Amino acid sequence: MEQSEISFDLKSILKKNKNYFLIMNYPENSENEDEISIVEEDIFRLKEELKKIKEKDKINIILILNSNGGNPYTTYKIVNILHKKCDYLIVLIPHFAKSAATLLSLGANSIIMDEQSELGPLDLPFREHPIKGGIKPLSALDGIKPLSYLFDSITTIAIDDLGLKIRQDTGLSIKECIEIALKFSSDYLQPITSQLDPWILNMCQRSLQIAKIYGTNLLKNYMFYDDPLKSKKADDIAHNLVYGFPTHSFAITIDQAQKLGLNVVNSIEYDKWDLISDFYNKILRRQKTKYIKIMNLNEIEDLCKKID
Repeated sequence: MEQSEISFDLKSILKKNKNYFLIMNYPENSENEDEISIVEEDIFRLKEELKKIKEKDKINIILILNSNGGNPYTTYKIVNILHKKCDYLIVLIPHFAKSAATLLSLGANSIIMDEQSELGPLDLPFREHPIKGGIKPLSALDGIKPLSYLFDSITTIAIDDLGLKIRQDTGLSIKECIEIALKFSSDYLQPITSQLDPWILNMCQRSLQIAKIYGTNLLKNYMFYDDPLKSKKADDIAHNLVYGFPTHSFAITIDQAQKLGLNVVNSIEYDKWDLISDFYNKILRRQKTKYIKIMNLNEIEDLCKKID
C-alpha cells in the first residue's frame, strides 16, 4: 500500500469508528526498574482500564506509547489483548518506543510518527544471569555478533590465506594443508573461546530468535493481515529489525521505518497530533511513575488547558 493510501485509509477509519485513547507512558529514569519497564503487572492495570470501553464493535484504540521497552512476552500478550477489544489499533509515538515497545508497535495496524519519534532495533537485551545474578544490560546481538565475526574471519584466514600459503611453500596435499590451517585456527581461538560463558551465548541466540518470531507473527497477523505477501514482508522486516542495526540504542526515525516497509503515517496527516504532542510535553514527560489510562479526547484537552 502506498503512503497516500495508508493516510487516506487511516482518516476514513478514524472517522467511521469511535476512538479511545490508551496512554502507556513510562518514565525514562526511576530507582524502581519495574516503573520504567513493561512488566506483567501492567496487563492487570490495562485490563481494568479497558473495562471503560463499553461498545462491542466499531472501536479504534489509539495507543499513545512512550517506553524504552521491557518484557517481550508481556508485550506480545498486550497486543493480543488490545486487538480483542478493538477493530483497529493505532500506535502513536510522540517520542520513543524502543526495544519491546517497538515490538508492541509492530502489532498495530498503523503507526503515527513525526521527526522526533523513534523506534528501535529488536536485539532484545537481558540483565540477569542464573548464577552471577544481575549483569550489565547486554544486547543479544552484541553477545553473538563479535564471535560470529571472529569465526568467519579465522575461517577465511585459515582456508584462503594460511592453507594456500602452506600448499605453496610445502607442496603438501590440499587435505593436509587444510588440516594444518584448521589446527592452527583452533589453537588460536581456544584462549578466547575458553573465556566465553555458554549460558550467555545460548540466551543471546534464544533472545534473537524470540524477537524474530514475535515480530514476524505480529506483523503478519495485524499490520499486514490482508496483504497477499504478508509472510514475506513480515519476515523481512522482523529480520532487519533484529539483525540490521549496529547498536540497541539506534534511533529508527520515521523515514527509516517507512523504508523498512512498516505502515507508518506522518503526523501531518493526523489532525490531533498537535494536541497529543502538547499532552506529552506538558503532562506525560513530567510523570515520575508509569501512566496507563484510557481517556477520551475531551479529557486530554481539559488536562492540557489546566496546565496552560
